[in-house]
Amino acid sequence: MKQTWKTISLGVLLTFGTSFTFLTAVPAAVSAAPAAASADTAASAKAETTKAADNTAADKHTDTAVADKHTDKTAADKAKAEKKQEDAAKVVDTAFEEHKEWMYPVVTVKNAEAGKKINAEVYNEVKRFVSEIRADEKKGGKVVSNVSYEVQCNRLGLLSLTMKEYRYAEHAANGTTYVKGMTFNTETGQLATAADLQQMAELVHMPDVYSPAELTKKLQAKAAKENIALLDSFQGLTKVPAEFYFDKKLHVHFLIQEMEAAPHAVGTIDLDADAE
Repeated sequence: MKQTWKTISLGVLLTFGTSFTFLTAVPAAVSAAPAAASADTAASAKAETTKAADNTAADKHTDTAVADKHTDKTAADKAKAEKKQEDAAKVVDTAFEEHKEWMYPVVTVKNAEAGKKINAEVYNEVKRFVSEIRADEKKGGKVVSNVSYEVQCNRLGLLSLTMKEYRYAEHAANGTTYVKGMTFNTETGQLATAADLQQMAELVHMPDVYSPAELTKKLQAKAAKENIALLDSFQGLTKVPAEFYFDKKLHVHFLIQEMEAAPHAVGTIDLDADAE
């Protein structure tokens, strides 16, 4: 089977108004010619060739018109994409309650209501983490913590972020890091979920593309290629990871958290589920 990339529009499903890339397998084209042909076959082929030549002249004008129409559509699509790029979210570093160790993004988009939704989701996530840290401190002992983020994709109406939440309790053997993925539609403020990804896969009749079994195969292949030692106890993913993000190529990346599949020293594993 020959592997090829296929871009599909899922604006109706997620109202993201953008495109998502899936890897699909299609049979390679196979052609075979007979070793020899009879005289009748050759004559028939000659007649067909002559007919095709006659039709070429008649179709030339139509083909030109179709080509011009396609060019116009391509130009219109390009202009639309460029406009969406111009409308990309503006992201500003912000310290939670003026604590520079807890940094998060404040987003501005064309649709103010969408911006409010995005900022509320992000703020609530940081607030949840900070609340946990403060609760741990009240129990006794100092906790070192920080929050940082990275913009993974900010184009075509899609804003995808990763937020790294780190904590280290006094006297603990080591700290722990959790990486949160958040993907938004900048036109509506909608937050995508892992369930949305499954719906996307089912829409293109590929329900298993992001299944635990398929992701386990990709994870094992990545581990072998990059010499990542997986835990002896790891028997494969039992569910689709909750955290994910989209990169600039619109590939879906799943985040395998610390100790979920590999030793603590390995850290979070970033698995590109759409890589060839």
